[in-house]
Amino acid sequence: MEVTVNGKRYSYKEGTTVNEMLNNLGKLKLPLAVRINGKTISRKNFKNTLIKNGDEISVVVFLGGG
Repeated sequence: MEVTVNGKRYSYKEGTTVNEMLNNLGKLKLPLAVRINGKTISRKNFKNTLIKNGDEISVVVFLGGG
């Protein structure tokens, strides 16, 4: 299956969770927000939310600085 993450296409196997996708992208441990098709996913639901073929996913990483 294919999904779009921040405008880039990725292929994942059926049954992949948001948690697994973020781990694959190397972003799991960062402070971030995830939206799938315009709906914000709570971090507590990353492990049980499945991504689906054709999903449009936005991953926003929060950075500090000044």
